Amino acid sequence: MKRWIMLLLSAVLLLVSAGCRAEPETSKQGKNQAPAISVTAEEITIPSTYGLNQWDGSVYDREDTFLSLMSPVQDIKDLPNIRLHQTIRIELDGAAPDSYTLTDQILTKEGKLRYGNAATQDVPITFSGSHCEFELLPNYAASLSSNVKDYEPGATIRGFRLTCSWGDNECEYAFVLRTNAF
Repeated sequence: MKRWIMLLLSAVLLLVSAGCRAEPETSKQGKNQAPAISVTAEEITIPSTYGLNQWDGSVYDREDTFLSLMSPVQDIKDLPNIRLHQTIRIELDGAAPDSYTLTDQILTKEGKLRYGNAATQDVPITFSGSHCEFELLPNYAASLSSNVKDYEPGATIRGFRLTCSWGDNECEYAFVLRTNAF
């Protein structure tokens, strides 16, 4: 009898855990889904990820999006090198958000903020339908380093965080690239 109860309890737990997901799929935006994102500069795809902050009444405690993007990177040369003044295009696979903010930060090779939140710059963007574009301008914080190697071509790691809201639902997208300091 005990074996039967344990088997039944295990089956119920398995079914419940299979139905619970930490984050929804990122295909077309549906009622319970955040839209997928793609980020490009000319023909170059820029690696991106997302993390839910709050969705369908749930608040998420998760790894920082920059850390999750940078953890598999072995060498910063694996990141796309985007020239300053290139146009970066962000495309969401779904409806444009009700509100949004894009920030730009200088990162370490591990994905941590190099100079803290005080060196965060807001990037002005406007969605047209489900996409927006902006010009990659220099970040003043890139000039704060005393290491001469940080001024070599392509040595500055920049992290962009796009926080979007659809009503009470909020999702944070992130993408990382390297570029010149100036």
